[in-house]
Amino acid sequence: MENYRTIKKLDEGGFSEVYKVQHVRTGKYYAMKKLKLGEDDDSVVDDELAAFKNMLYHDHVVQCSEVLRTRDGLRFIMEFCTLGSLNEYFVTHIPGKKQRYDFICQIASGVAHLHRNNLIHRDLKPDNIFITGTTSSPVAKIGDFGLAKFASDAFNGTMYEFYMTTLAGRPMFVKLFLGSFMGIISLIAINIQL
Repeated sequence: MENYRTIKKLDEGGFSEVYKVQHVRTGKYYAMKKLKLGEDDDSVVDDELAAFKNMLYHDHVVQCSEVLRTRDGLRFIMEFCTLGSLNEYFVTHIPGKKQRYDFICQIASGVAHLHRNNLIHRDLKPDNIFITGTTSSPVAKIGDFGLAKFASDAFNGTMYEFYMTTLAGRPMFVKLFLGSFMGIISLIAINIQL
């Protein structure tokens, strides 16, 4: 960690803490995810590490530039999204119809990329969508792959069969996304069209 200076804590979840850090030599800012691990959490680490290692670059997916093993755990050094999460963005900005449409297309494009690579996010929600760019030209990116799974690793059927038969994430968001049959069809239709 001698290459990074901690600026401030950004967030804390059930499995991790996230900090804004600065690379000492370059001055560039990153988000550092520090996993909170217990003795039985190897699968959480393995799944997230595999997701980042196998992720090909995409404009609408947060990139991981480095993984550090320290004596007290694992650190993911990731792209820092300057405008925060989608939730935070909507608190301080009121996007017009075109910007909302652009966000939907960007997120759908990111999801399509993940699915083409057989990666199922399983916790897609406003807190896990990050906004970067400028206030006049914001860009949405999917992040936080702590619950992500590779369909081929977990299920012998198709990726869509896996998607439709496994649940993960917070109950409130699972209910929002899976609460109606039409909602499921809409999500799949967006993915197929892109």
